[in-house]
Amino acid sequence: MSLHLTRLWWWLLGLAVGAVLAAVAFAIGLELGLKRGNALAQPEIATLLEERQSVLAELAALHGEVSKLRHEASVMERSRQIERETNKALQAQLKDAQDERLALIKEGTYLKRLVREGGQGAVSVHDLVLSPQDDPRSVRYSFVVTQLIPDFGATTGQVSLQILGLQEGKEKRLGLKQLPQAEPTELPMHFDQLQSFQGQLTLPEGFEPRLLTVTVDPEGERLTGASESFPWVLEGP
Repeated sequence: MSLHLTRLWWWLLGLAVGAVLAAVAFAIGLELGLKRGNALAQPEIATLLEERQSVLAELAALHGEVSKLRHEASVMERSRQIERETNKALQAQLKDAQDERLALIKEGTYLKRLVREGGQGAVSVHDLVLSPQDDPRSVRYSFVVTQLIPDFGATTGQVSLQILGLQEGKEKRLGLKQLPQAEPTELPMHFDQLQSFQGQLTLPEGFEPRLLTVTVDPEGERLTGASESFPWVLEGP
């Protein structure tokens, strides 16, 4: 809805309110006149009563018009709010699409460089899920490691996890081997296209996790290592 049309609606609303106030003032004056009607002739009183009924009818009509204008103004405001929310959502979707496109461009550039430098392989870590268990400090994790270059061959090595957090206000990093109840404590890697990893760990008392870092340490010189950090966000139970 344009700004000009909005101002027109509010002008009409103000005009209607003014007319209502004028009609009310007239009706009040008429009532006062009727109270002094003992000095008026009967035909004059009848005329005044007719005019009073006319004013009351006009007052009722104006009241209905004011209610209608208020409703239309409310609908206009709601429409503008929906339009603002829609634009905000579209902008967020556009940003996500641009970020995804930029990530794909970076990945493509990275793969081209690897091929140029001698046909090395590269892996990607994704689909991390952290699920809470019955014990509030116990968490089950899962993620996937994927080979980015098709038909590269066997990918071997080790995958390690590190949890970054705060312990008594100080930054602290914990690996699987530093968590006595972690299962498993080692994550060997051996696949052609992709491999899923999963396990369970229990955080120390008072430790506040912030990030989980997955590091891929490949065997040999033909595969490039990778390290990805993910926010510590638990999925629903």
